[in-house]
Amino acid sequence: MSKVFAESILPECQTLESWVAQEIELQLRTLPGEITQSIDKNQAIAYVLKFLPPIGKKTESGWHWPPEKMGKMLQELITDAATLSLIRLVSSHRA
Repeated sequence: MSKVFAESILPECQTLESWVAQEIELQLRTLPGEITQSIDKNQAIAYVLKFLPPIGKKTESGWHWPPEKMGKMLQELITDAATLSLIRLVSSHRA
């Protein structure tokens, strides 16, 4: 994940879905055009969102995420999940 993208993660301004969509877009830019045309971005995003585990712990007052870990943890999870999603979709089109 690029440093610019990582710094743009502001929980009050964006949703998990928008972070995932941005990461998918970033990774698609690194692939050849013939591959990116065969990938359904919505499928890639859905796969990432399904792959990501719940982050944080449930308390009586709601969900709690440790702020010192949230940004880095989200960045790593989203980047890895987006990569796996694109690999999965590219592989399924070649089969």
